[in-house]
Amino acid sequence: MTDDDPTRRATNDSADGTPTGDPTRRTASTAGRATTDLRGSAALTYGPPFLGTLLIALGMAGGVVGGYAFIQAELGLCGDPTVVVYSPEATDRLTAEQPSGPNLQRFGFDDLTPAERRAVATAVSDPAGEAEVRGRFAHRSAFERGALVEYRGATRYVTIASTTACLTVNPLLFPLGVVSILLGVVGILVPPVYRRLIALEARSERSRQEEQG
Repeated sequence: MTDDDPTRRATNDSADGTPTGDPTRRTASTAGRATTDLRGSAALTYGPPFLGTLLIALGMAGGVVGGYAFIQAELGLCGDPTVVVYSPEATDRLTAEQPSGPNLQRFGFDDLTPAERRAVATAVSDPAGEAEVRGRFAHRSAFERGALVEYRGATRYVTIASTTACLTVNPLLFPLGVVSILLGVVGILVPPVYRRLIALEARSERSRQEEQG
């Protein structure tokens, strides 16, 4: 059979007249596949770790804030405002030592809110003279500057000893932060896992070729 045989030309030539065994065509096809594989490899190499790093950063911020909000009250790091009530004797000494000082605002016991009255009464009977104001604190600004309260026929100096308020956040912030950190770790581990899978695939392909050879 000669090269002019139309059956042989139909077998060896493509639709556009280019021989199917043309090395130039095979090289272009191989280059195209290599470019596509390179782009996919770059996306898997740099994309997931970048997103994973962002997720870890966000998760750490949310986890720290959420965890602190969860344990702050148990550790005594925050709470309701605490007032300290001086004894009548200490109040007399304080006012006598500062005769030209600023005028302190005076309140009758009945002028205070229920929460303020409970705090003053509790502080009077407390050995340390302190109590928390659990409720509406209408005269907070006056107590911050120091005020005089008439209680049981005696004048007592009252001021705020602690004003550390508890941080209020969404209860889901802590678990969401943990989940975000775990997802970030998975994203960072994608490139080495991907490279491992590629190596295993290449090794399997070489084994098949050796068996066929």
